[in-house]
Amino acid sequence: MNTKQDMKSEPVKVFQSGDCCVEVFINNTIENGHMVRYAAVSFAKRSPQGRFTKGTGILRQTDLPAAIVTLGAAHDWIRRLTPGGRQGI
Repeated sequence: MNTKQDMKSEPVKVFQSGDCCVEVFINNTIENGHMVRYAAVSFAKRSPQGRFTKGTGILRQTDLPAAIVTLGAAHDWIRRLTPGGRQGI
């Protein structure tokens, strides 16, 4: 997959709690001549206008519980894809 295809890919799983949203993407790369699948996570927070903004870098204290819930759910889901804690999927 080239970069343009990766950017247009759809998330395979979405977790949402309150104003926080986490999207999980499954990507492919080549390492040492072998294809490796890995999970990438996008985190977004709802703006005052009601839209989710990509690249959220600042959270208020009141955002933390929802961020913890969504990121924790995404982490647990990804861990179930990788038995034995191996890196890659």
